Amino acid sequence: MEYSKQMIMRMMGFHWDSSGPLWKSTIGTDWKCALWNAWVWIVIVVTALLWIKSGLAHLANPYAFLASVNRYEIAGMESGWLIALFLPYMQLVLAACLVGKVLFRGSVLLSAALLFCFAMTKASVLWRGLQISCGCFGAAHSDVVNFLSVIVTLAQSLALISIQWRRRKSESHQRITSISGADCNIGPAGHALQ
Repeated sequence: MEYSKQMIMRMMGFHWDSSGPLWKSTIGTDWKCALWNAWVWIVIVVTALLWIKSGLAHLANPYAFLASVNRYEIAGMESGWLIALFLPYMQLVLAACLVGKVLFRGSVLLSAALLFCFAMTKASVLWRGLQISCGCFGAAHSDVVNFLSVIVTLAQSLALISIQWRRRKSESHQRITSISGADCNIGPAGHALQ
């Protein structure tokens, strides 16, 4: 139990201070940096878990996923088949990239774009008055597309965009802050956002 607590604290940008029972930030004394690291870590983990759950559910029952794609009435039969074939693998690769911090910038931006497309697709379903299940997590989950599901998907996309916006905003300021040691351009587990 203690080991997992230490791992989580390290992933959020803290280390154990041997001079006393205190967790100190590895990125400076600024609490905003530690809060930002926690935010980045939470958004990345939630997004990766979302991709894993969705991708595995769709791979478990690809025909149900194909039927779900076709119920949206946006893609034709051929393009719907391609979506159902490649999207689950793309989701699992995105999850691996987010967690492993491989091509981190691209995986965050692609995840944000994909979630934004999902939100707009759900919004089009509401606009057209269709009463269909979301199909986001397989046939077992039959949640009907509603306004709340559009907002949640859009909020997840905006959360990912906020990570990239903050990173870009701090790139010009990075030279000054890296000298002082108060750089907030650090992602989960103390890795620089690249």
